[in-house]
Amino acid sequence: ARTIACARGGSLLLLDADTGAALPGSVLPEGVRVGQPDWSPDARYLAVALWPEDAEADEQALQGSSLARLPVALDGTLGAPEVLLA
Repeated sequence: ARTIACARGGSLLLLDADTGAALPGSVLPEGVRVGQPDWSPDARYLAVALWPEDAEADEQALQGSSLARLPVALDGTLGAPEVLLA
């Protein structure tokens, strides 16, 4: 099934592309917000920006953010983030 990933208010939302139904997301570390999700070309990872929960909510600034990827399991669920650039 095709999946749409989007971020809203620092939370990651996954939606079924055909039905629009919400899908289980990723378990993110405590105190972390997420933004700018983007699928890898092979759909094995979801790249995201991570930043501290207490940081300014402006996604354009993202001061103190990290670039991470979330592995996609065979059942479509997302694993824990792997920080690529802090």
